[in-house]
Amino acid sequence: MGIAITILAGGRSLRFGQDKRFFNLYGKSLINIAIEKAKSLNLRTYLSVDNDFLTSAKSYPAYSIVDLYDLIVDDCPCNGPLGGIASTLKKIEEEKSLFIPVDMPFLPVEFLLFMKEKAQYYEIMYSTILGNAYPLPSLVSRIALKEIGNLLESHELALNRVFKIISQSYKTYFIDEETISEFGDPNFIFHNINYMKDLEYHGREYENRMRRGLVFRGA
Repeated sequence: MGIAITILAGGRSLRFGQDKRFFNLYGKSLINIAIEKAKSLNLRTYLSVDNDFLTSAKSYPAYSIVDLYDLIVDDCPCNGPLGGIASTLKKIEEEKSLFIPVDMPFLPVEFLLFMKEKAQYYEIMYSTILGNAYPLPSLVSRIALKEIGNLLESHELALNRVFKIISQSYKTYFIDEETISEFGDPNFIFHNINYMKDLEYHGREYENRMRRGLVFRGA
């Protein structure tokens, strides 16, 4: 049934202090940056959101673009990103989906294209660095939904532990640090924007990399 890509955008942005999905970074909102990366893969794009998303979106210029994509409302937003993944897999037509977080603006498109190429051969895919799981961005197949549901019922919501558990049952591709480094510094490209201060530091780092020609397309 194919592969989709889903932007996980159902968080409450409590640490950021405002709705970071619509925060403007270099002239584009974080959600628009994520949408543009997703579009580069030529896959059906879904937005995993909370119940209040459309109400919030109407207050921002990004709304006109957001309205063009398929929305998947989290069945239970209190379950964090794992709840968004489960809700998406229940509702989409495709067999698998790549998942990217809305708050990872420096993730290179080339890395996502690499994941898309590998996705047809695997059921689960995520990155590992020094034995630690980096569960987003990732690939998850619908066949893992039952096990994910069991983990949700047991209140196991930590994505790094969840992915280590489900990788034992399904055909998994682990993206190692050497491979990741071909696309950029993992600490930079995988960094989530959780606090306003993250933008101050990583914004400067992004500009420095741009000047040095170290930023990949879409990063």
